[in-house]
Amino acid sequence: MSSNRYDGVLLFSKLYATLEISTKPMPTVLIVDDSDSMRIAVRALFEAEPGFSVVGEAVNGMDAIDKADQLAPDLIVLDLSMPIMNGLEAAETLKSTSPSTPIFILTAHGGPEVDRAARAAGVDAVFSKASDDMDKMIASARTTFGKKKSKKSTTKQK
Repeated sequence: MSSNRYDGVLLFSKLYATLEISTKPMPTVLIVDDSDSMRIAVRALFEAEPGFSVVGEAVNGMDAIDKADQLAPDLIVLDLSMPIMNGLEAAETLKSTSPSTPIFILTAHGGPEVDRAARAAGVDAVFSKASDDMDKMIASARTTFGKKKSKKSTTKQK
């Protein structure tokens, strides 16, 4: 009888040894846009993506700076055109206080001039608000944080 219990413990130990549990925290995202519908859409994209957590939203650049200071997100997604302070102005300030935090700009007004201005402000990537570019934004976020596209969980044999 005692050998069966011992075997059960061994079996449990062997099973436990085959699972690899990730201890990496989920990358957090701050979404900044003056449009409610755009914030909702971007939030839905990140919430549908395993391994990301939306920690906050802001409605303009000044609000973004305050929220980034409070929440310390791993990624900031900024709209380009916003009242009070636009995305490029906010990006410059955010990069000066947290240079390693990636910043993505979303815009309906893309082009070479926007790309140059965004690079000068320290922005890591610029994406159009068109749906296919939104998919590229999510793919870029996955790449930035080393996430795999597959939504299946994996186990590792030792």
